[in-house]
Amino acid sequence: MYNKLINYGLVFFILMVSISFMDVTFLNEQIIKVFEIIGIGLIIFFNIIYVIYDSSKKERHTFTKYIYLLLFSSIICLFAAYAFHNQSFKLTLFQQRCLFLYLFYFTLHNLNIAPKYLEKLLFGTGIFIAVIYLIQYFVYPLQITSAPMALDRGTLRIYIPGRIFHEVALLYSFSMLLYRYQTKYLITFIFLFGVFILYGSRGIIICRKKWRFP
Repeated sequence: MYNKLINYGLVFFILMVSISFMDVTFLNEQIIKVFEIIGIGLIIFFNIIYVIYDSSKKERHTFTKYIYLLLFSSIICLFAAYAFHNQSFKLTLFQQRCLFLYLFYFTLHNLNIAPKYLEKLLFGTGIFIAVIYLIQYFVYPLQITSAPMALDRGTLRIYIPGRIFHEVALLYSFSMLLYRYQTKYLITFIFLFGVFILYGSRGIIICRKKWRFP
């Protein structure tokens, strides 16, 4: 039970690292960068531990070769940045540190995280981000997140990290309604879709003009 809590806590921490803790204002940029380095270090550490001590037969995972390809491209970038811009290897590695988060794919397999937990975590994260987005939208110009914001042509755009999880939660709610007829997801779908409209993306703006939405 204790190991399970540690594993789930690690997954949650890496998830927060991947979205830079939504750039909340009470965490400055330097602290977030430290957390990112810690998260990447934990990923590499756990993967090395499992490679050394796990003697069980290794399964071939679906996305392994694609992740290796991404990591190989980062090595090419190291030499390209040094050759054409005289940029040090250390600086290039730091700037493309987010690429190393892809190694968490192997960590998830090694930790044997339950898919149901991942579903709940991603769904809950999506709802939480939508709530933060909604709060920031209505308290603007007061900022609870340091994410870039733009007020233009009557539309407030907030580029909060992790919006992709909100969209995943929106599609998840829709699929639960459409394919499994779970009406309890109707409320979350309406809420998430309402926040999605507030994004003010080009597609939404076009729809508003075409259909004369208020």
